[in-house]
Amino acid sequence: METSIDEASSHFETWWALGFSENRHRFKEAFESPDYNYFLHTCCVANQIAMFMALSRAFDTCTKSSRFRKLRTLLLEEGLENLAMIIDEKLSPFKSLISRILTIRSQLIAHSETNKTDEDVLGANGVKPEEIRSLIDASKDVLVAVAITLRVHNLCFSTGRHNHSALEILKKLES
Repeated sequence: METSIDEASSHFETWWALGFSENRHRFKEAFESPDYNYFLHTCCVANQIAMFMALSRAFDTCTKSSRFRKLRTLLLEEGLENLAMIIDEKLSPFKSLISRILTIRSQLIAHSETNKTDEDVLGANGVKPEEIRSLIDASKDVLVAVAITLRVHNLCFSTGRHNHSALEILKKLES
């Protein structure tokens, strides 16, 4: 669970830094450079795919695959209904977003439909980067709350390291 959310977070930060933040405009020369543009655009797409895959593992509708469903089931089996309720309370506002993320994973990555472009799939599902960030943050909050209550070591936190690293690469490319 922690790995899936950490992967989603790190890939989100890189995807954001390379594709959606002000960096795209600020480092326009690097993004348009024949020396760097293919790499930068490929990194953006690769991180997008990895982010959607990590989120899909965390929230899959299949109980064998879904990390949060499995965690919730285990908590209920152990009589820890209060912790299972934290999962429900924190993540229920994201049901629609989770559904759209799973649709994107299915249509864009797992079962790529030849009659739809990436833009078609992403546009039809209307997932905004801010929504993804909020879902990742809420997921981390759940994991931290469960870990604290169970007195389990948990490293799931935001660092900004991936965003910073991508920014430093762009600065070096510009100099």
